[in-house]
Amino acid sequence: MFLMKILLLVFLFASSCAFHKKNATQNPVTSSSSPPPSSETSEKNLRPMADVHFHVRNYIQKGITLAQAYETLKRAGVKRAAVFGIPLQQRWDMETDISPSYYLHDDQHLYYYSAIDAILASEYQSLTPTQRNVFDPMIVGFNPTDGRAVDHIKNMLRSFPGTFTGIGEFSIKKEVVSSKIAGGAANIEDPALGQILNFAGEVGLVVILHCDLDAMISHNKKAPSYLKALEKLFAKYSKTTIIWAHTGLGRYVKARPRHTQIISRLLSKHPRLYVDISWDVVIEQFFHNKTLLPQWKKLLEKHSDKILFGSDVVSPNHAKYKKTLHLYDDIWKELRKETAKKITYGNYKKLFDTARRKVRSWEKANAR
Repeated sequence: MFLMKILLLVFLFASSCAFHKKNATQNPVTSSSSPPPSSETSEKNLRPMADVHFHVRNYIQKGITLAQAYETLKRAGVKRAAVFGIPLQQRWDMETDISPSYYLHDDQHLYYYSAIDAILASEYQSLTPTQRNVFDPMIVGFNPTDGRAVDHIKNMLRSFPGTFTGIGEFSIKKEVVSSKIAGGAANIEDPALGQILNFAGEVGLVVILHCDLDAMISHNKKAPSYLKALEKLFAKYSKTTIIWAHTGLGRYVKARPRHTQIISRLLSKHPRLYVDISWDVVIEQFFHNKTLLPQWKKLLEKHSDKILFGSDVVSPNHAKYKKTLHLYDDIWKELRKETAKKITYGNYKKLFDTARRKVRSWEKANAR
């Protein structure tokens, strides 16, 4: 067992080094002299766009302000965005002399950082009305294993009325991350998670949930490890609008051969379940030899009303954000124009406009 742990840490460290050499997405804003790839035609054809997965802070709570994010979105032609920090802070054991900035940098614990919500809300309220209309801030700074998590969400809504539209992205099962959380990670059947999802449904908050569909190293050859539990979750909280991040995939959690069929079945069965297509390491799985795989094209066309575009960028500068957007160009050109419009903007507008109205109504009825 000790040897296995050592081998796993070596593997993760090597993966982290390779990842950071290739891609600095998760780090604070950096300058870039190389221009993004040119694909202006596809961008013009798909205006407007909305981004359902935009992090403004990283794992050490560094990043960009909402005012900076507004300029980045504006320059890229993105009209709306769900914005949020990261609920977890990477602990720094100062004996190491080096401050880790990402959860794969070492084996130190992560802990919940609830101040991020108030920081984001304060920035939001300092914006102009035009700037505020672009953003849908989300509440993330709660521990989903804590029975008092709902109290935090209520406090944020009452303390900053007119600000938040949903909760998330927060994680239940997440490769590597879950095992590093101080105090233990959440379980899919955790009653505290149930309280959170029930409350979100009552208020009308959109939920962006990260939960891996499978284990990093799965011993279940017949089905993804967490499929059964997730099916129960989606059925039990059917009145809550849930956007399932990355269709349950990740850096190490790869799509099984029937992955898109599983997602299609779940989307058909659960009317308030949606998925986002986000994260560059996940989007890579959509392609083979730079060609969109037919099973992904079929899923996107069939469920065009249930899928949303997201970048999953972390505190990007303009060049980095544009580069991320261009990763999707070969997807949009393969889809019907109407399908692409729904995924890039229409579905976002429908969900978040509805949520704004419902949440503002709850705030008015439950003001301090």
